[in-house]
Amino acid sequence: MNRKKAKQLRIMLAVMAVTGGYAFQNHAWAAEAFTGHPGDYTDFVEYQGEIIPPADVKSEYTFEKGVFLNRPTMEDAFAVSDSAQNMTIHVGKADGRTYDFEAVGYNRSFRSVNGRLTIDDKIDGKSAGADYHFYNDAKSRDKVFDDDLTGHSVKTLYFSNKSTSSISGHSVTIDSINNNTSANSPLVRSHGILGQDAKSVKFNMTGDFNLDNEQRGIHMDQIYQDGTMEFQAKNINVTCSTPNENLAYYSVGVYAYGYPSTAKLTMKAAENLNVNGYSTALQGMGLVDMSLSGRNLTLDGNPPVDGFRGIFLNGASTDDSKITLDAQDTLKIIGGTGEGDTGYKILPVL
Repeated sequence: MNRKKAKQLRIMLAVMAVTGGYAFQNHAWAAEAFTGHPGDYTDFVEYQGEIIPPADVKSEYTFEKGVFLNRPTMEDAFAVSDSAQNMTIHVGKADGRTYDFEAVGYNRSFRSVNGRLTIDDKIDGKSAGADYHFYNDAKSRDKVFDDDLTGHSVKTLYFSNKSTSSISGHSVTIDSINNNTSANSPLVRSHGILGQDAKSVKFNMTGDFNLDNEQRGIHMDQIYQDGTMEFQAKNINVTCSTPNENLAYYSVGVYAYGYPSTAKLTMKAAENLNVNGYSTALQGMGLVDMSLSGRNLTLDGNPPVDGFRGIFLNGASTDDSKITLDAQDTLKIIGGTGEGDTGYKILPVL
């Protein structure tokens, strides 16, 4: 190597030492550079393209000034769908916007299937206090069912098949807006959150957790493996603000089913926990361990259908099926024709 080339090599090595060498994948990009790839993005991002997290490596997306994943004509805004995918999204505050992270698809906001998904508001290791809004397109239900009236369903958030998901921040709002105002099918096809054999789903908010869905607010099925769903917030509200009479028979605010596996669902509110607007507020079927706690608990079935109630437990056994309610100040169970007009009904055998 001649002297000139040796000098050039020393300069190159010095530059690599200063910049971190091969750390270009962690470069801070401007918003217009976002094309769905992991990285640190310093401006607000609005994106309509596809996001496919790479497999066999942890992928981190940092949106320091917030992000809007806007795909109302596609199935979902983003997805983790492979067991080798491990996706983390960090969200900072978006100046002048109601929400710091919004994601919309015509069926689902997002789905987490097989792999691992983490959403938090950690920027430079500190909590930014981010507010999230996950929703589907207003006409998504009609669009899906026009294609197939027998099998498809709408689920704003979908967790399935051994996946592990964690969402933390200041607040979250989950909407299924007016997506069945004209449909006349009574089948169970609309879910705010649908979990099917997910390993773990966790929501941890320092502010409020708000969910509005016309048919099933939170629906959990565990058949092939045990699973957990945990919700923790200052206030937890699971509501049906605009009830649809066509769906009254299958209208349940919080539902868990486990058999032969066990479904464990936990909801902890520092202040108020409210489930209202549904024919049945809280329902457990099979092997379930459901625990709700807060300063004030309200489970309001207030059903338009005769025979429904605030709480309904149809367990697999008296030992392995249970619902626990822990209220520091007030507990209200409101329902139509529960046992002794108490608003609840318990059946010991599935």
